This record gives sequence, C-alpha cells and structure tokens, in this order.
Amino acid sequence: MDGYEVKKVMDQIHISEKMKEDIIINMQNKVEGGKKRTWNVRRMAATAAAFVAAAGILSFPVRAAVSSLVKERMESVPKAQMTELNNMVQSQPVLADGFSREFTQKEWARFKELHQAYENGTFPEGVIAQADDAAAAPKGTLCYIRATSFFNLPAQEMTDEEMLQIIDFQNKMAYAVANGPQAKAAAAEQAAQNAQGK
Repeated sequence: MDGYEVKKVMDQIHISEKMKEDIIINMQNKVEGGKKRTWNVRRMAATAAAFVAAAGILSFPVRAAVSSLVKERMESVPKAQMTELNNMVQSQPVLADGFSREFTQKEWARFKELHQAYENGTFPEGVIAQADDAAAAPKGTLCYIRATSFFNLPAQEMTDEEMLQIIDFQNKMAYAVANGPQAKAAAAEQAAQNAQGK
C-alpha cells in the first residue's frame, strides 16, 4: 500500500477529522530526522495500514466528492509525465522526501489547512520548479531536487501557492507510483498469493 492508497483509505474511515489529523501528524512526526522534515511514504503507508487493521473501523461510504476532485486532477496529468514521475521515484536512492529546513509553526498550521483545501479542490496555479541536482536549482525559490528527492525551500516564509505546489507534487508522485508497473506487478503477485492461500 503506498501513500496515495493510504490517503484513500484514511478518507474512508469514519472517525473525527481531528483524530485523522492527529494520526497523520503522528506518522509525519515519527519520520522527522534532525533538522530536516522527511516524509517517508512507505513507512506512513505501513503505519496507516496497521492502524486501520488494528482499529477495525474501515467502512466504504467514500467521501466521493473529495476523492473525485483529486483523482480527476491526477488522471488529467499526461501519462508520459506520470511515467516520468514513477521512473524518477523508483530511481531515487532514498525512500523519503526531505526538506531543506523545518516549516515554521505558522507554515505548518497553514500547510495542514491548505492540504484540506487541496482535497476540496483548491489547486496551485503553477507547478513546482525541478532541477536534476542542487547545483542546477534556482537560488532562493522553491525547487524539487530530483536526484536526492529533496524540497529546496525558500528562506522566507512560503506562500500558499508554494505550499499547494508541494502538496500537488507529492500527490502526483504517490499517484504515479501507485499506478506504475512495479505497483501493478506487486498487486498481481499479492493477488496470486492470496488465491493460493484460500
């Protein structure tokens, strides 16, 4: 289960929004390292899946409007771009995205609000800048470094647009991986194992 699938599962759990937020924040806090906040999608996915299984509170009346807005956006991305994103993620040496600095408390509060706004259809106007390595990254602006899976944040407080670009890019990467050939092969293998175990 990857980050995008975990997000879909979490949207289907009938618990308070505050409890969902606390679970997600707890998972994110557990993957912080040093002065850099990291987002380990695989570890977060495993934690969320374990929580769902242990709590036994999964039900499937999906918040369709929310899921469909983001899903529609993801499906509108050209297939070649999704393939490129999947290939990039698969080739990265680390399993987590890093940030060049910690979010301020104000940024973190706004980031959580903007994440909810994103789920409700508030998307960025532009896309995040990308560079192959740190030397090629534009100075002083938000940029994703592909070789190291690192978000180079501006020194000043980020704008809502910059935060939405981060959220959008993370969703695109998770969706690309979830729909990539590696994920499909793993799902087919798991289905075969499940069929043998019956």
